[in-house]
Amino acid sequence: MSWGRAMALDAVHSIPEPTPVARRSVTDEGAAVRWLLVATALGFLTLFLFVPLAAVFYEALHKGWRAYFAAVAEPPVRGIERILSRAAERATEADVRYAGLVLPAEAFELTLAGTVLVDVRTRAEWELVGRVPGSVLVEWQRYPDGAANPGFFAELDVHASHEDIVLFLCRSARRSHLAAEAAAARGYSRALNILEGFEGDLDAVRRRGTLGGWRSAGLPWVQS
Repeated sequence: MSWGRAMALDAVHSIPEPTPVARRSVTDEGAAVRWLLVATALGFLTLFLFVPLAAVFYEALHKGWRAYFAAVAEPPVRGIERILSRAAERATEADVRYAGLVLPAEAFELTLAGTVLVDVRTRAEWELVGRVPGSVLVEWQRYPDGAANPGFFAELDVHASHEDIVLFLCRSARRSHLAAEAAAARGYSRALNILEGFEGDLDAVRRRGTLGGWRSAGLPWVQS
């Protein structure tokens, strides 16, 4: 055998045999179709179940938030009516001759609605002890002699009308009680006294500012 023929035979034998192509059986194709149908059915089932459940969840969430905001964010008009109603009940219980008695926090809420807050303490108390922002000073008694202010009603008429809700404030609700009573007799039909006053009552060591009062409640106040 010649050298050239031998090389040709070696080359022929060295060619790799073709890899047989795998054929998909009918069984494999049927399984794939079944899985596709199952997946599609599960998708539709999930969709039809999820949408109604999502709607129910949304409605429950919506109602829950509405109830929450109704509880913590009472409409202003309803809030004022509630405060005035409770104030009138206290006035009846205490047998006072004016529209009502309010707590400091209630009085603050009323001031946010545009009512008139009249501080009847002396100017010395107003400037040195502290005052409520936006309030007006109409002294019930003068300082230092404690004499009655002869111009009380003339000054009050400048700041409020007889139809206004007028809140009276003093140190501990005593002078404001007298002022509210006098104002009601004068025709102020919506005169209210702020219980506890600006400083509250004396505590065990005879100090004010710890037993009730506007300042103790953490409500806004300023000093000169």
